[in-house]
Amino acid sequence: MKNLDVWGTFEKEFNQPVPYEQIEKYVAKNARILEVGCGYGRVLNRLMNLGYVDLTGIDASVGMIARGKKQFPKLQDKISLHQTEALPFENENFDAVILVGVLTCVVDKTKQEKLLAEIKRVLKPKGILCVGDFIIADDEHNQNRYKAYMAKGRDDFGVFECTMDTRFRHHSVEYLTKLLKDFDIVWQEEQEIISALNGAVDKVISIIVRFR
Repeated sequence: MKNLDVWGTFEKEFNQPVPYEQIEKYVAKNARILEVGCGYGRVLNRLMNLGYVDLTGIDASVGMIARGKKQFPKLQDKISLHQTEALPFENENFDAVILVGVLTCVVDKTKQEKLLAEIKRVLKPKGILCVGDFIIADDEHNQNRYKAYMAKGRDDFGVFECTMDTRFRHHSVEYLTKLLKDFDIVWQEEQEIISALNGAVDKVISIIVRFR
């Protein structure tokens, strides 16, 4: 089963924090905003309620897009299905990009780098990128999951297999910083949440960066 198939049947509410107050500080209300991996549109819906109007969201899950259009009718013409690596937008098209809970689903480093390259292509100079993702945790539950994956001869510490028959990746802060090397960090925060998937404690990070 692929990750996008899993999300197509996922009915719970995502709870990964999004720093809306910080987004409002760095992104004007008339900005063109793209959310990559928008899921069912919870972030775009909140941004719309905050006064943002030029919003676009794409996601690889048929089920997630269908859920979003049903749950948030106002997003009917703002979210759409997209399943290829290349983003379907022109160069320097957006003032800001939102990327929340996406890198954890893209466990391959090369694919992560390709995704960031596409985001940089469609982002305007000095544009804002808001990244929210999961970082490596030191509790026994997560450490055992990382080690179990490594025991299969893999070398990507932080990757683990889930009971949903798919893989996810937790990252070190240093790894994410290197991945965002073409951006300047303007704000970041780490915190713990209860996983919407299995009720375990996860460490998450929110980072706002500006494209150089």
